[in-house]
Amino acid sequence: MSFSCCLKVGSFAKGTPKGSIEKIDGKDTYITGDRSSKAAILIVHDVFGISLVNTKVLADKYAAAVGAAVYLPDFFEGNDFVQQGVLEGKKVDVPAFIGQYSPREAAWEKTQAFVGEIRKLQPGAKIGAVGFCWGATSCLKLGEDGPNKVDAVAFCHPSVIEATDFSNLATPGLFICPEHDQMFPEEKRNAAWEVAKSTLGPKKVFTSFVYVAGLTHGYAIKGDDEDEFTAIGMQHAANLVISHFSMFLK
Repeated sequence: MSFSCCLKVGSFAKGTPKGSIEKIDGKDTYITGDRSSKAAILIVHDVFGISLVNTKVLADKYAAAVGAAVYLPDFFEGNDFVQQGVLEGKKVDVPAFIGQYSPREAAWEKTQAFVGEIRKLQPGAKIGAVGFCWGATSCLKLGEDGPNKVDAVAFCHPSVIEATDFSNLATPGLFICPEHDQMFPEEKRNAAWEVAKSTLGPKKVFTSFVYVAGLTHGYAIKGDDEDEFTAIGMQHAANLVISHFSMFLK
């Protein structure tokens, strides 16, 4: 499998992050928004981790629009692709990185534990989780029945994901899929949709797949906002996630 589409950054967000970095559960965590809110959002990052300014600026946008506290923890312990120099042209062994930081079982344990930390910080708050690329499967897992099930989940352009990962979803889900995505190609998207129709629809688990023509893997967070079409797509994706969490984290 080629991971080349995961390495592209179109442009950098022009905003200045408004939050702060604090330690939660031993992890550097970017926190922004109203911590007294009864809504919280966990962002599970892509391979660029919490170092990419775009992700922090997007967290600020979610916080302001939803009225939530937003948490962006570093699940790579300072070893993300920004820190490894990918933006300066350095090569990285992506398969080895994925082997070290699996986006599946190992990540699921970490994200579930972090949700437990959010519950301690904001008792009684409803929690949403949104993932990008590497972080997508963790958010699906957080939507399953269990002690740390969240109240709503979303992802944009996932990676290392299977149709069967949707089978046990038990919380409202929003899944944003660009047309051109070698990590989640059309046949996988169609298979996931079939699972959603056959298992989630009958159980009345609200599930929305949004297919976006003409855009590519990574666009929602790493697209080129100097390109008008891509910029529209980026804002559209942000608005969809905001609307989803505004509805289900009330």
